[in-house]
Order: sequence, then C-alpha cells, then structure tokens
Amino acid sequence: MALQLQVPLTRSASFSSSCGSWTSNHSIVCLNGGGDQWSSARVSRSVLEKRREKIGGSRSLRVRSSLDVAVSVGQVTEVCKDTFWPLVKAAGDKTVVLDMYTQWCGPCKVIAPKFKELSEKYLDVVFLKLDCNKDNKPLAKELGIKVVPTFKILKDGKVVKEVTGAKFDDLVGAIEGARCGPCKVIAPKFKELSEKYLDVVFLKLDCNKDNKPLAKELGIKVVPTFKILKDGKVVKEVTGAKFDDLVGAIEGARSS
Repeated sequence: MALQLQVPLTRSASFSSSCGSWTSNHSIVCLNGGGDQWSSARVSRSVLEKRREKIGGSRSLRVRSSLDVAVSVGQVTEVCKDTFWPLVKAAGDKTVVLDMYTQWCGPCKVIAPKFKELSEKYLDVVFLKLDCNKDNKPLAKELGIKVVPTFKILKDGKVVKEVTGAKFDDLVGAIEGARCGPCKVIAPKFKELSEKYLDVVFLKLDCNKDNKPLAKELGIKVVPTFKILKDGKVVKEVTGAKFDDLVGAIEGARSS
C-alpha cells in the first residue's frame, strides 16, 4: 500500500492496516482513496520497489490468457488480430492503450518513442501496438480506424476514448482521464490542503488490486473518496472530487 505523510517528518501519526503501520501524535488523519498512483515521486518509488520485489526486479507484470499470451506493463507490446482481444481480456480492469500505426506513416514514427516513454511512466496501464497492415486489416476495420496513427483507450474491454493523429498532449489527457479524471483534478488541491493544515496528517491510498482488501474494509465504493479519521475512527466521509465539501469536513473534524 502506498501511503504518503504530507506533514514534516518531525511530526508523527498512527495508522495501521494489513499492509503495515506507523505512528504519530496527530489525532486527525485525512485519507484520499483514489486511483492516482503515480502523482507523487515518493509513492511511485515505493510502489515500484514493492512490485520489483514481487516480480524479481522486473517492472513487467505478466498475466496469461487462454491463448497463452502475456500482457506486460512498463513496455509496449506488439499485437495482431489474433492476440489483441485475448490481451485486452487478460488486462482485466487495467486501462489499455492501443497505438494503431503503419510502417510507412511519418507521424507514427515520430510519436512512437514518446508512446514508449508513456508505457514506462504509467505502470498501471497496458500499452499495445497494432500494425494496420493487410493481415490485421479485419481488426483495424472492426475498431473503426480511418487515419494513422489512431490511439484507442479501452476500459473493461470497451473503447472509452480515441485520439486521432500524433497529438501527444491529447493522448496524455485521454490516458489520464481514463485512469481517473476526478482523482487527477483534485490531487493538486489535496496537496495544497496538506501544506495549509499542518495539524492534520494527509495520506493517499491507491485503490488498486493490491490494496483492494483495505479499500473494501474502508467501504470505498467510488473514487475519489476521502475518509476523515479522528482518534483512529472514521468521523466524516466525502465521495467525489468535491473540494468545498472536503474542506468543510476537515474544518469540522478540527473544531470538534
């Protein structure tokens, strides 16, 4: 579990779960349960090291499908008409990004290195590439491709966003939105609150598969969800990226 303490290290707080525990003298804790896994450098490193320990130093998380294909994170996987859908299925609840290109396409070649960089940045996203040649034409037609490059963003096996052309900023925005748009929007404001209320401990929990038991224990049904704890007990909850409601909940917990 990735937990981040947003107050000076000279202060301490207490929080415990099946993933570990730590202590502090502060009585108020604000926990952000969302999907913003890589918004903090410290969170990124801790989660990455944990994954490396689990999979022997590699950043690739390999999952076998019925056709014995492996889906990996931290890299771009080339697919064809026979392996694409099995890989999407094997990805489970992860966001899948498909780069549909051709060998002769100049813009495709320009954006390819940046696409690879994105795969190394977003380790909770599966990045795939499909060469829209003659052999893969049936799949390209099925996915409704008209120009190259075209990027398809899939969640739970369905296309939720599309970017046509080598528009890097649009692609990043589409990926961010698919991961959890509201989580990303409120993340900077959550950080600002941590710098304002120095008597409150601010934590973040990535509600991914590894942390699902804790998320279930805390009763998180939507993201983002904010839990306000006092003396080890949840006293207030805010669901959704409702900044004013969050501020009110924190103020209420501090004054009670």
